[in-house]
Amino acid sequence: MRVVAIVLIIVVVVFFGRDLFSSLRVRHDIDELEEQRRELMYSIRDDSVLLRSLDDAEFLERYARENFLMRRDSDYVYILIEK
Repeated sequence: MRVVAIVLIIVVVVFFGRDLFSSLRVRHDIDELEEQRRELMYSIRDDSVLLRSLDDAEFLERYARENFLMRRDSDYVYILIEK
């Protein structure tokens, strides 16, 4: 009787254990993808705000100066290097 019970348990673990581990792995993958999706949605939101802001000429000039080191002919640009 014990042998039958042990064999039955082994059969159940072999057949259903793989499905359980597969579903846990898939669940983990889904969680990681949802986290990536959340991060990408935040990035899209931030980029959309920036894109709307670039319509403003004053903001566009400031953005170009800060990010691309652009300047007017009368300006001096100081580049500070952090160590």
